Amino acid sequence: MLHGGCLCGAVKYVVDGTPLLMENCHCSMCRKAHGGAYTTFLKIARKDFRFTQGEEHVATYASSAAATRSFCRE
Repeated sequence: MLHGGCLCGAVKYVVDGTPLLMENCHCSMCRKAHGGAYTTFLKIARKDFRFTQGEEHVATYASSAAATRSFCRE
């Protein structure tokens, strides 16, 4: 089980199960969004993800035709 959340602590989540994929992406959007040479992300089954706190603080936007990014509004 993986636990995570936003930097301010308003949003918390749990991931149950095994990730389907772990990847480093170095596209221009990932570099811009994270301020680094690449970002690492996990692909998980939707059924294995749940918010434990603060889902109402989460906002999303379409960063490209293929991707949607989420962030804490606080």
